[in-house]
Amino acid sequence: MQEKHLTEMDAEEFGQLINEFIDRETKDMDELDAPLFYEALESIYALDTTPQTVKLEARMETRPVSEMNQDPNAIFELLASGPVVLTQQSTPVGVLLSPKEWNTLFDRLEELEDAVEIWKGKYELATGKDTIEDADIAELQSIAKKEQGNR
Repeated sequence: MQEKHLTEMDAEEFGQLINEFIDRETKDMDELDAPLFYEALESIYALDTTPQTVKLEARMETRPVSEMNQDPNAIFELLASGPVVLTQQSTPVGVLLSPKEWNTLFDRLEELEDAVEIWKGKYELATGKDTIEDADIAELQSIAKKEQGNR
């Protein structure tokens, strides 16, 4: 398959890429490993943000960089409705985001990173590559109590 950015792939190409990845990653797994891998993959896939991404791209305004010098307030007003792509000679050179949009994206990234770490831990526990010690359990319970207190 020719190298392509994910955003340039149609659903069939993306599905083929995922299947190739699964085949490659699970070929040496025993019966315990493969189901856990699939469960992790399905969980991460369930966190997919494609609809949000498509929605975001559909409402992006594009403005030339020169407009920042001429009428910056007009661009700042556009930020209220979503990101603004800045162009120079019709080539995108940057994206402006409101602090709220930035925080939303950053929070989502942290959630996805946490999900990956959780599944890595589950995989390591299930395959015996890691174990939970009593001290780890006590630490996790302490963290959980603090989290509940912060809500």
